Amino acid sequence: MRTRMRRFTMMTVLFCAATSYSHAQKTIKVNFDSEDNYKLSCGVDGTATKSGLAAAARTAILAKMQGEYDDAVGVGKVKVSEGSGGDIDMIVTGGEAPAAAKRALFGNAGRAGKPGLVFLGRFQARNIAGDQLNNAVGETAAHEAGHKLGLDHNSDSPPTKMTSPLSLDARKMDNRKFNQTDKGILMKSLGLTNAEQKDDSESPSELGISVGQTSYKDNVAEPDDIALETAAWENWAGVGCPEFGYISSDGEFVFQGDCTNGRSSSTVRISFQYDSTEDIAVNIDGAVYRLSDFGTVLLSIPNPSNPSVFLHALANFSIPEQPPLSVEFNVQPYTTGGFVTAGDQ
Repeated sequence: MRTRMRRFTMMTVLFCAATSYSHAQKTIKVNFDSEDNYKLSCGVDGTATKSGLAAAARTAILAKMQGEYDDAVGVGKVKVSEGSGGDIDMIVTGGEAPAAAKRALFGNAGRAGKPGLVFLGRFQARNIAGDQLNNAVGETAAHEAGHKLGLDHNSDSPPTKMTSPLSLDARKMDNRKFNQTDKGILMKSLGLTNAEQKDDSESPSELGISVGQTSYKDNVAEPDDIALETAAWENWAGVGCPEFGYISSDGEFVFQGDCTNGRSSSTVRISFQYDSTEDIAVNIDGAVYRLSDFGTVLLSIPNPSNPSVFLHALANFSIPEQPPLSVEFNVQPYTTGGFVTAGDQ
């Protein structure tokens, strides 16, 4: 077993402001005819092809997406229409994900500030057609647009809109909706100018994330996105119930779980969207403590499929006037990704 430790010494406390909601309308534009170049969230380049979808299919897909967001945040808060140049742009491309992505994808969030993708060709290769195809494309586009509005994956059972991976049958039927946590984040995101998942900027004081390649069994569960899925839990002996998560690209604390999900009960899943660095953080009574300011990281268990990264990360927080706090992350077994220290990337 190989271990690496990095200690951080800066001391800064970030206090969370009280939550408030505004209702500025966001526009989601869906381009079915794009032939533009694009870039996946992992940095792989591709070129879109026209979808070839008929007008009736396009209308059904847009209506599916509109219904999902109307249900989540209320009518009039998000407007979904065909075209480009929206607050959020999506491309439904006729092909599949580029071969360089090294995995089949139904969709991808794309780079921050750039279009998200839905790969129509992936559904057609699985013989999905008619209403089931419209359902699958619409719900995938709604999922990817959700990432653009700050949403992360979950492991809900039964699955909700941001659950991943997901069976093909669930995509065709599209019975999943945004859960209550997602709805709260979406309401907040309506007033934000940049709520997207963290891109690949690097800071030497943050935990490094390597997504790696993913393998899924045929027709069981396939990925919406390129992500590193991990299970996490806290060890805490203090008063109250700390929340853990990470700091997003716009400086927001992104909640991922709390002390009710301990080792003796269920774990919480945290999804890292990109090959990136992440500043893990803990919220205790409204004060957010960043790992880079108050902690150390111990990496262990080299990934047998990629020994340069590690399957286990132990984040130890040393917070003034608080008991020791640790958060453990274990990578799911179906990836070649894992954790590194930021300087190793």
